[in-house]
Amino acid sequence: DRLLRLHDALTTEIRALDEEVKRLRRDHPAIERLHTIPGVGLFGALFLVAEIGAVERFASSHQLAAYAGLVPSTRSSGGKITHGGVGFASNRWLKWILVEIVQTLKQAPGPVGDQYRRLLRAKGKPNATTAAARKLCCYIYWMWKDGGELRGVACATWK
Repeated sequence: DRLLRLHDALTTEIRALDEEVKRLRRDHPAIERLHTIPGVGLFGALFLVAEIGAVERFASSHQLAAYAGLVPSTRSSGGKITHGGVGFASNRWLKWILVEIVQTLKQAPGPVGDQYRRLLRAKGKPNATTAAARKLCCYIYWMWKDGGELRGVACATWK
């Protein structure tokens, strides 16, 4: 009897959450757009929208990638320039979901997977994964901002 009541309560809660997800999909067209990326399910699209917030607050795809901690650091002092690794001051959850999506895309044909495989031979797995996540982040920025689709356009042309 107690288990049946618990089952009914959980079923009611799941239905309410399903309705909330449907409402979010209607209110945020970016969710549907991001859901079209191979490897990005509904949860991934919702997660990206929640972590990025309003994409308009970023002036460029580079700024979004920096926010995600996917851009190498550069320091200069007295005319000396030092290049470092990716920043640790970042949105770690956004970085996490981008890296997880890359795990799916790295085996698939397309610009993100192609970049991963090319850099894997030259730079190793961690650097290839970070670079592919940065490229994916750029694509997400422009898909969200301009309403486009994931296609074979280099991020550099989008700046």
